[in-house]
Amino acid sequence: MLTELSRERSEADHFVRETIHLAGPEGVSMLVERLRPERHGCGVVIVMPGLNARFDQVVGRQTPDYPGRDAAAALARLGLCTVTMDLGLASLNAAERASLHLRLAAEGTSVLARLVERVVALRSWLVEESGSTDELIGLVGQSLGAAVALHTALVVDTLTPVVAAGYFGTFGSLLASPPMLSPEAVVPGLPAWADLPDLFGALAPAPLQIQYGDQDPFLDLDACRISVARVHDWFDACGAAGKADVREVAMGHSFDAVAAAAFLRPVLAVAAPAGSVPAARLGFDPQRRRAVLEHVDEALCTGTLTLGPRGRELEELAERWTGAPTLTVSSGTAALEMCLRVIGVAGRRVLVPVNTFFATASAAIHAGAAVELVDIELNGLGIDVDEVEALLAGGGDIAAVVTVHIAGIVSPEIDRLRQVCSRYGVALIEDAAHALGSTWRGAPAGSLGDLAAFSLYPTKVVTSGEGGFVAAPSETHRLELLRLRDQGKKSFYENIHTSMGSNWRMSELHAAVGLADLATLQDKLVDRRATAAWFDRELTGIPGMRVHPVPAEVETNVYKYVVWLDDGIDREALRVALRAHGVNLAGGVYDTPLCDQPVLADARGSSSLAKGRQFSARHICLPILPDMTDGERGRVVEAIAKELPACSA
Repeated sequence: MLTELSRERSEADHFVRETIHLAGPEGVSMLVERLRPERHGCGVVIVMPGLNARFDQVVGRQTPDYPGRDAAAALARLGLCTVTMDLGLASLNAAERASLHLRLAAEGTSVLARLVERVVALRSWLVEESGSTDELIGLVGQSLGAAVALHTALVVDTLTPVVAAGYFGTFGSLLASPPMLSPEAVVPGLPAWADLPDLFGALAPAPLQIQYGDQDPFLDLDACRISVARVHDWFDACGAAGKADVREVAMGHSFDAVAAAAFLRPVLAVAAPAGSVPAARLGFDPQRRRAVLEHVDEALCTGTLTLGPRGRELEELAERWTGAPTLTVSSGTAALEMCLRVIGVAGRRVLVPVNTFFATASAAIHAGAAVELVDIELNGLGIDVDEVEALLAGGGDIAAVVTVHIAGIVSPEIDRLRQVCSRYGVALIEDAAHALGSTWRGAPAGSLGDLAAFSLYPTKVVTSGEGGFVAAPSETHRLELLRLRDQGKKSFYENIHTSMGSNWRMSELHAAVGLADLATLQDKLVDRRATAAWFDRELTGIPGMRVHPVPAEVETNVYKYVVWLDDGIDREALRVALRAHGVNLAGGVYDTPLCDQPVLADARGSSSLAKGRQFSARHICLPILPDMTDGERGRVVEAIAKELPACSA
């Protein structure tokens, strides 16, 4: 039986942290860390890391040095109460581990058996200390920790939910020469009596999730895939069909916390945390994080930190989505200013829609132009073509028109706008910051004007941290953009400056992030469009609002999911009410039009700008998240349906 020696409590960003020292018979000492979300259900998971995972990384005190090693902290951020025991193995060198094996063998036991004994004791202590029940304690392990989770579940008396990652296939494949996993992960003598898939099958009918990476260097994928059927056969034979979730994950020797949390919540009756539907979140899975680390390591090894091979590779990949030769730059704002400088807008006027981000206007001002604000049209949320035509017909030195693909929607008026601009000899610039992956009649955003600017800011569908693209169909424009990007230099190798450029380069480190993220854009589009279609169905008929319809022949990347509120709905009261349900609205596009921005008080307006003001005042954007679950979607819809009637002014 374990007894508590001390306990320290502290607050973290997403949970309460408790560091507990426990003692047992025969000098057993155990360091345990519990991460308790401020609002969570009654379930608890014991997290067992891999052999080389350091305790401080697993529990979130230090940044992990390998994807998936912050397993306990990741699960706690997803609403699960986690308890982690310091295995004490990561700090041992090879000689110390060999000595430990010999000592335990002399005692008639093994490392794995000793770890199982300690987890069983910890589990009993949790039941007594928290008043929980055995059924509400799950076991989560990765690599060696997965072996501990499996064997612990086999020896306890109750059916125990298990998530095991990075420990699958057959004992023959794991112990092949050279061995794929360390000897700590196998009970001596056991492989002669039962193989690994049979041991997992013996857990039936307890809920089981097995994760194995399709790029895991320590596992034999053929053995894993064959073993999947054997596990399912055992569960089927026990009348537990469907309770074994065996999945091949796009990762290496790692752990998918999102999949584990989604599996464990219903099993452990854990309510989703109040803040579980954020306004936005990143979706870098272990495979992409590993790709970023490899690219960064290569850049650091070679010393090429800017304008290198990763940036060029990112440009080539981007052309598939922009429809034109593409350059990486330091930001979407830089991309806009470069486009306008290439056109030559200094001392002239640029027409900008009133509902857009500040950078659309500021880029023109920094390029030397005077900005004139134009109203929008409410179908595709693009610039009002009738007003543009009237201004062009009225004369004056107008150098360019900037159209913005708001929320990822390309306005169906784009063809008419191109014709009008062409007729008056005025350049058309696409501000496609929202629209990477969107199309109009099959043509990608970025290929519809003379030049296009894209943003790779963290909130965008694809990010590089900071960065952007310029799409330039014209070779003349492209060559000038190359010079502008690098301080206006004649070439990378000549310190001769022929243009007034700036430092608008993208570093290789940012390109590494962008390359890993852009490679998954097609999957992102499928996922976001599926969530949008789900919202379209489930929001139909809710009084007080209507979904903004995406025009025919437009394929949007669903950067934003736009909803119009009826007159009389108090938008700010609705925001507050939804937050009480744990639903955080995404930022609007945009709540404050440019005509009301103090720094743009001198910008000319071509009309009353009434439609832009109407849109700014009456819309909200619902969260569209990577891998958004049905539970998260349902929570959004339920909260809106409940709170909208109460928010009538």
